Amino acid sequence: MKKEDYGELIQLWERARLDYKQCGRDSREHILKELRANPDLFLVAEQDEKIIGSVLATYDGRKGWLNRVAVDPEFQGKGLAKK
Repeated sequence: MKKEDYGELIQLWERARLDYKQCGRDSREHILKELRANPDLFLVAEQDEKIIGSVLATYDGRKGWLNRVAVDPEFQGKGLAKK
């Protein structure tokens, strides 16, 4: 994921009806701060240069979490997560 992808990421979350908070942890500032600190933990799936899936991970040094797992409804049930 690149910092320029934030707007498209939010659009994906809205299409996927993912509950997110525009203030706080899902704000542009917070996401970009986390992306700079841990770029390998922010993954997106793309098709034709369009973001169709996302998973954002966090790690506290001991445990890890998968957050904001979303797939564009047009691609759900088509095995995207298996690729």
